[in-house]
Amino acid sequence: MSEKLSAEREEASTTSESAPKASSSRLRAVGVVSLATMLSRILGLVRDMVFAALFRRAATDAYAVAFMLPNLLRRLLAEGILSTAFIPVFTSYLDEEDSVKERVYGSVFGAFFILLVLTTIVGVWFAPWLVKVFAPGFSAERFALAVYLTRWMFPFILLVGLASFWTGILHTYRHFTAPAFGPLLLNIGIISCALTMRNLFPANFAITAMAIGVLVGGVLQLILQVMALARLGVKVRFLIDFKHPALKEILWLMGPTLLGLGVYQLNMLVSSMIASLLAKGSITYIYCSNRLMELPLGVIAVAFATVNLPTLSAKADSKDWEGFHETLLFGVRGVLFACIPAAFGLYMVREPIIGVLFQRGLFTYVDTLKCAAIFAPAAFGLIFVGALRNLTPAFYAMKDTKTPVKIAFVGFIFNALCSVAFAFAFQVKSVPFALGWGLGATGLTLANTCSALLSVGLSLWLLHRKIGPFEISGVWKSAGRVLLASLAMSVVLWFLVPLGPWTKGSFVLRATWLAGLIAIGGSVFVVIAYLLRVPELHQAVQKIRRKL
Repeated sequence: MSEKLSAEREEASTTSESAPKASSSRLRAVGVVSLATMLSRILGLVRDMVFAALFRRAATDAYAVAFMLPNLLRRLLAEGILSTAFIPVFTSYLDEEDSVKERVYGSVFGAFFILLVLTTIVGVWFAPWLVKVFAPGFSAERFALAVYLTRWMFPFILLVGLASFWTGILHTYRHFTAPAFGPLLLNIGIISCALTMRNLFPANFAITAMAIGVLVGGVLQLILQVMALARLGVKVRFLIDFKHPALKEILWLMGPTLLGLGVYQLNMLVSSMIASLLAKGSITYIYCSNRLMELPLGVIAVAFATVNLPTLSAKADSKDWEGFHETLLFGVRGVLFACIPAAFGLYMVREPIIGVLFQRGLFTYVDTLKCAAIFAPAAFGLIFVGALRNLTPAFYAMKDTKTPVKIAFVGFIFNALCSVAFAFAFQVKSVPFALGWGLGATGLTLANTCSALLSVGLSLWLLHRKIGPFEISGVWKSAGRVLLASLAMSVVLWFLVPLGPWTKGSFVLRATWLAGLIAIGGSVFVVIAYLLRVPELHQAVQKIRRKL
């Protein structure tokens, strides 16, 4: 192994660095991940603009369901295992000899590769049954197209699963750049194929071009991770050693983790099943709403969680609980500082932003209004989902995979009950509390938000019981000030949004107005937050001043 890698390992395992330096290092890493994620999410929005403009709602519904299936397994097998098993176990071997680590990586790689190949084969074979489960309300035409697209895209799980394995190794050594830029290549592949290949297929199957793009992007993403590992000097061989202790430990952690993530992903299944029974386009509107969530969620919450997990794992492994608390609260405070104003801002400009991003071609102004209504409760869910994504890794860092399962199960039951109640029950006038109307697909996003709120509360309570009391009063004080600044921003936007040319203006004019609203809203928030002395903002200002 190279001297460069040894130096990286030494730097990664250093425990004597001061808290300010550690926080500064994490902030730099968060900045890199945030930048890469922001670029990826922007390209993702471009991808979805192409998706909404070029293809009919029946085709986009089928694509959304078809991509949901391998994407669900990607999170289940790849992202879930990455955060809950790979990184904590790999971290515990970080100071071992190179030959020991290579044996660990090879054994895990061999088993994971076999699992991914088998999963891909099963998914392609059972595609019709999977689509029936996810979209029981599809017409024959949409069902056939969804099955066809599912079989095209299911091999994506193999590509992205392997990429996630390499990512686990890179994150262990605190290398975040290449993994962060991987999704950028995925979106480039999808957009390029959608624009250049759609005319190669019959009109009803033109969306096949996007499915091919998913595979092309997956290959590019995998190549990037392999190149990053080669530069690091890490060697990974294909080994069959099912008795290796590291593999056994990962499998032990995986069991409850897969169950918990499976329960969590069932929320998507419930939403998809109910949405397929609602008006045509409901699945597409929910898909677009989720895509809007992904930009701030990825730039903020995922960035903090990605950078914090290796540090949390190291702190837990060394029993440094004071450092563990500091790292955990660092992520939570950062997420709340950014997610609260983002949620309020998205809610206030939901119609303009959906119109600018998606309203063209076959996506009309009526589609914009419907999508905005569905997105409204999801905007506030950003706060709770962001917080949850930073609290859950704390359990995984301590190699506790059972507690998240319990939280996920409670959240799933609550979400399922709320989804049915919000989407359908209000339509039954015999129900005592009925309003005589149904929320429809909007009820599904509202249920998801309520479920995320409940899960955050349970996570905080169980963390308090597991690691003892930690100073969280500062978090609430800071969040309260951020909330006040966000409300002030919302009042300003409430007056300005109706003045825009949202129904008749050209794309350039509407986009300019939207950019202006975002700039004004952001400026109001920053000024009020500074006057209220929000700690996170003052720390950022001081850091900028020192650099200047």
